[in-house]
Amino acid sequence: MQRHEIPGNLESIKQLQGEFNKLLEMEDVKWRRRAKRNWFIKGDRNTQIFHAWANQRRRSNFIGSISDLEGQEWTRPEEVGNAFTRYFQNLFDTEGVSGIEEYISAVQARVKPELNAMLTSEFTHEEVNTDLSQMHALKSPGPNGFGVSFYQHHWGTIGVKHQSAFVPGWLNTDNILIAYEALHTMNSRMTGKKGFMAVKIDIRKAYDRVEWPFLEAMMRTMEFEERWITLIMTCVRSVTYSVLVNGQPYGKIVPSRGLRQGDPLSPYLFLIVAEGLSSLMARVEVENRITGVPIAAGGFRLSHLFFADDSLLFCRANFPEWSNLFQVLQTYERASGQQLNVAKTSVFFSRNTREEFKGFFQKSVGLATTTGFEKYLGLPTLVGRSKRRTFVNICSRVKARLDGWKEKILSQAGKEILIKAVIQALPTYCMSVFRLQQSLCKSLISLISQFWWGHKTNQGQVHWMSWERMGAPKNKGGMGFRDLEVSNLALLAKQGWQILTNPSSHVARVMKEKYYPRVEFMETTVGRRPSFVWSSIIKAKHLLLNGMGWRVGNGENIKIWGDIWLPPPNARLLPPSQAVLHPEARVKMLIDPVTDWWDFNLVRSLFDPGDVAKIGSVMLSPLNQEDKIIWRGTTAGTFTVRSAYYMELYRQAQDRGEGSGANDYVEVWKTIWGMHAPPVLKNFCWKVCINLLPTKANLHKKKIVDDPLCPFYTGEPETVFHSIWGCPAAIAVWQEGKRGFRKCLVL
Repeated sequence: MQRHEIPGNLESIKQLQGEFNKLLEMEDVKWRRRAKRNWFIKGDRNTQIFHAWANQRRRSNFIGSISDLEGQEWTRPEEVGNAFTRYFQNLFDTEGVSGIEEYISAVQARVKPELNAMLTSEFTHEEVNTDLSQMHALKSPGPNGFGVSFYQHHWGTIGVKHQSAFVPGWLNTDNILIAYEALHTMNSRMTGKKGFMAVKIDIRKAYDRVEWPFLEAMMRTMEFEERWITLIMTCVRSVTYSVLVNGQPYGKIVPSRGLRQGDPLSPYLFLIVAEGLSSLMARVEVENRITGVPIAAGGFRLSHLFFADDSLLFCRANFPEWSNLFQVLQTYERASGQQLNVAKTSVFFSRNTREEFKGFFQKSVGLATTTGFEKYLGLPTLVGRSKRRTFVNICSRVKARLDGWKEKILSQAGKEILIKAVIQALPTYCMSVFRLQQSLCKSLISLISQFWWGHKTNQGQVHWMSWERMGAPKNKGGMGFRDLEVSNLALLAKQGWQILTNPSSHVARVMKEKYYPRVEFMETTVGRRPSFVWSSIIKAKHLLLNGMGWRVGNGENIKIWGDIWLPPPNARLLPPSQAVLHPEARVKMLIDPVTDWWDFNLVRSLFDPGDVAKIGSVMLSPLNQEDKIIWRGTTAGTFTVRSAYYMELYRQAQDRGEGSGANDYVEVWKTIWGMHAPPVLKNFCWKVCINLLPTKANLHKKKIVDDPLCPFYTGEPETVFHSIWGCPAAIAVWQEGKRGFRKCLVL
């Protein structure tokens, strides 16, 4: 048809091209769904790697047979599907509850009227649009069969008709820090005759066993408005399930209890469930029926620590207190439907607990005792002398992930995405709490580097560029891979920043009582017998010193010569003066109390004219506000791990005496990485500009080949420029282009 482009054929050609493009897009969507990889959006579209991932996922998820709870084995597809259906129907069937009134009697009303007003207000178009934009377009459709993608594309049309249809400032690592410090105290600092015990409880199928009447009673006791309670319970009760076995749905399960896994609302509802247990624990502690473990002598006591369904409970190591604690757990089970998994619940005793009590407790109660919980919230709770042995599983996880990827069918552009999005993220959680050893970081970098350059088991590959240079930002000639040690320091600096700027938080209170009760955080040292968590945070304190500054309020907390309080770009320590003011004098002494402005007579007597002008540019508030610590790495003054990372990276480069030559080519790198081209092509252009292609000249430098000469044009070495642009063979290729590429040389 294209050979005979008559008017009738042209219309048919356009129609066929449109249908063909639509089929290609449908094929892309199909493989995108089967591969379950977000990298599809950022990497090369519909490449062989996605077909391999999708097929491997299908093979690994195939279920050929299943044994039910009675031990009966089923092999036929419909029998396997029915066995799953029976199991989940039994799991989601209510068993009834009792003792709800006793349980909720300890719960206090916590919901304020203004919060209720906000929760029960009408949903706005902006809220719905925001929520829709944050949802994954290809996730499972709702009961009406329409997926998220449909609503994202057509909400402007249907939105009008169907409109009715965790703790602020608390990091997810705070629980780990507090738990680690409590267990460290029990293991290394506790003395005396009265020991303590920590119970790590495991709840069997925590979300699936939540009884709906209990959840509703808890919300009503906390004084949520009835309209909000009705709305939430409607969402909870309207769920139905089918079991997908080998791609085929079976049965229809109508639950009468449980919270849906994966629903973003479920974790918050489970917090309401756990709030009752927290209230009961607080009440028995107030009644002196249990005693919380002291983190420091005479200071903060901890009786329980919850994070979703991970729970740590503390009391004295004696039978009366254990009996009271066990009664609380039994009340919790009866009222909420939760069930304690005794086989996975363990007990840790403090160092001063008598050995005869430990043995007798284990025999009589039946709970496993341990010298240290293996994990809490996915991280080790006690770190011994061998730090590398404790964290070696990180290397194992990274290696297992790298070995599982199809290297032969994965382009280097794809490797870049996977390294940045997956591999470099694996140790991030651990590095937020602990400082990894330098040798461990080097091992991780070695694994990543081998994967990037195409390492084979028995065949070494050329590493054309040092990993240090590869870690430079893309606008400076690198690939932007993170320096793990610097990233570790930046993440730990965030913990220090939280302690510094939020001294009333539980973590800050624990650390202050234990390590620096008489000084401020920035003045403390690692101290005597510190925990590994505390020593890790102190290692990053220099980063905070380099990046923190002050916003002047009343000047009472800012040292004139010891703190940075001039605004950017003049932020620096002021040179010490020989005047009569004390070296620890505060900025308040430079402010006239009558005018609430700078006392320029005093300022001029202490500083040179340039600094006087800079001080005069600092605005003062007439409201006598308190001084505020700010982070100088961002314009808003708020701490970010990203800004801390680049600040430390720059400091280390300055210490090594590195110049800024790479900055001369910033526009070149921006042009390359900003091209509207496939990532593979951008990666190739980067290699060309950085001279990383395996030409004979480069191979000769590495002593891999004997001569550097071009095999087609023996008079010249085969450099990158020659092989792509100057070689007669390359010229012939360019001349074959349909558009008649012209060779031009810029001298």
